[in-house]
Amino acid sequence: MVSETLKPAPHFVNVGLDARLKPTHTQPKIFVLVIGESARAANFSLNGYVRDTNPYMAKLDTLVNFTNFYSCGVITAISIPCMLTNYTHQTYKSRNQSLYIDNILDIAQRAGYQTYWISNNGGGCMGDVCARIGNVSYYNDGRLDGAMLPEIEGLIKNAKRDLFIVVNLHGSHGASYYERYPKDFEIFSPVCRDKELQKCSHQSIVNAYDNSLVYTDYFLYQIVLALDKNKKSSVGMWYLSDHGESLGEYGQYMHGGLPYALSPDVQKHIPSMIWLGRGFEKDYKKLLANKDKPLNQDYLFDTLLDLLDIQTKDYQKELDIANQ
Repeated sequence: MVSETLKPAPHFVNVGLDARLKPTHTQPKIFVLVIGESARAANFSLNGYVRDTNPYMAKLDTLVNFTNFYSCGVITAISIPCMLTNYTHQTYKSRNQSLYIDNILDIAQRAGYQTYWISNNGGGCMGDVCARIGNVSYYNDGRLDGAMLPEIEGLIKNAKRDLFIVVNLHGSHGASYYERYPKDFEIFSPVCRDKELQKCSHQSIVNAYDNSLVYTDYFLYQIVLALDKNKKSSVGMWYLSDHGESLGEYGQYMHGGLPYALSPDVQKHIPSMIWLGRGFEKDYKKLLANKDKPLNQDYLFDTLLDLLDIQTKDYQKELDIANQ
């Protein structure tokens, strides 16, 4: 048996080396991809949940909410690298695969986008997906997600060229859901304040969790407002969670305790919604037509290539939501 230390390092796989902007790309684009944390589709009012957990995003006219969208994994270490590379749920088998392949940030940067990774989700970027881009910001000092807004809004306001921003939220990370939002967002109460969730009532856990979703909804709406103010560029935003969450159903809490195949639906069925402003009118109509189709994070990579007007031989039309 060969020792792990004697095995040769995996060969780095380049994807999109030929990436360039399409000839039809005549106006700068600003696109923000927001990756949520532990948000489940079941608790989004946009998906039919009885509580109004999307009071801000529901105001938007050109919002496409995907009702049947699933994650690649049930832990962040799998889902984020899987969704940002051209790997799929079937081919992303180990959490270190993303270390040896180009991802959508690399390709956007190569095509000419000013590319940013901005995170409030602890530690470095998962799977080293931001390792090769020049603009990386971390807010891992205990602040709420809203602390990232001034930087994001400033980048959008001052953009002079194509801009692609990836934001990684702390979102609804457990077990302390009540710490994920400001006090004035405590709409549903009482809330669980114990890290041992099983010691709390189910309703108090749900209350704290739902409050965190409303705060995320507010955060997303602020980005849309900033994008809409930029009149010189085509503007859009895509939000999706990394995975879902269990809130005590069947005795399970949080996520990742079971293999994907055995994990409950609430840990895999995730919210995913795209707001498209000026310059994306045709894309909006195409995406809207597919909003209820069975979709998953496998579609993120190629759909983004299309939305960003990036041309490469590695683009797969069959994994582009706008071309289903």
